[in-house]
Amino acid sequence: MTKKCICSLLQVFILSLLFSCNDTHKQNGTKPTQQKIPQEIVEWFEAWQLVSAELDLQDSINPVDFIFFDDSLVYTTSTTSTSKSKAIDGPSLAGRKTKWLVQPHFNQIFLPDGQILQPGIYSFAAPGKNGKPFFVMPLLSYWKQKGVESNELGLNKLVTGIFLHEFSHSQQMKGLGKLANELEAQHSYDVEFTDNIIQDYFVDDSAYKKLFSEEITLFYKAFEEGTAQQFLQQKDSALRILQKRHDRYLKEKGAHFIQLDNLFLTMEGLGQYLMYKWLVHPEGGGIDNRTALAGVRRGGKNWSQEEGLALFLCMERMKQSNDWIKHFFDRSNQYITSLFATQNK
Repeated sequence: MTKKCICSLLQVFILSLLFSCNDTHKQNGTKPTQQKIPQEIVEWFEAWQLVSAELDLQDSINPVDFIFFDDSLVYTTSTTSTSKSKAIDGPSLAGRKTKWLVQPHFNQIFLPDGQILQPGIYSFAAPGKNGKPFFVMPLLSYWKQKGVESNELGLNKLVTGIFLHEFSHSQQMKGLGKLANELEAQHSYDVEFTDNIIQDYFVDDSAYKKLFSEEITLFYKAFEEGTAQQFLQQKDSALRILQKRHDRYLKEKGAHFIQLDNLFLTMEGLGQYLMYKWLVHPEGGGIDNRTALAGVRRGGKNWSQEEGLALFLCMERMKQSNDWIKHFFDRSNQYITSLFATQNK
């Protein structure tokens, strides 16, 4: 037997000793262990509450099961994804009372939808078997262990932003998230169904990429232009190119491709926008606009995130209040593109 195998067995043995007295543990009414929940979970929840207050979002949130993990333990509010667990004190979100559990995962992350995943660098929200959304994400130590970094933001701020982005999707499951599931089920596709589906279809089309690049450039110019007149000129030019792109490339593939573009520009743009708003908030990330924008855009490698963020930033310039952003969390299936295009010029 190799040393590596012995070390693995020792780790399993030690963790088993720590939790063996709770194999028949009943989750209700159990006194929480003295073990502390990781501080980043507290900070991520505080970041969401800060952005929610800044943008006048709903006071309450839709219930979500959380699954956070490091290299050995999983911290969760899900009773369906735990079998050998201890109660632990943990934070609540938006005043919703939350019961936290901790247990070893032995390289298996059990999710409420029945999936069993190995630990890895991933973060996402999805509906569980009972329809209740769940959210899964590695803890900060795991990101460090895997060598993830951000020159512009630093790892801590990057991961907090990722939490805000992905958690926003958990609040869209009954609206835009449901629509995404319907579009996936109703049609067949030549590429994997992800938020990058339009990009994956056209990544090798140089003419499409040229037009799309012009479109994105104009939206960011609109956001950055100083005068209202300059803003409107750049914004209107960008919208005309967006419409040309839809007519020339997406319409021939079916109306649902235009829906997909609008849908993922909205969902991904919202997530990026929330990340940006926290980064520039003096009580949040506390960094300057230019650095925050560079850190969120990450070179523009994901098209839906890149243009979606620009659309939300431009919409912020056009609005006098935050009432508009609430539409993206309800069941009205409002697109940022349609809301943007109908505003007064």
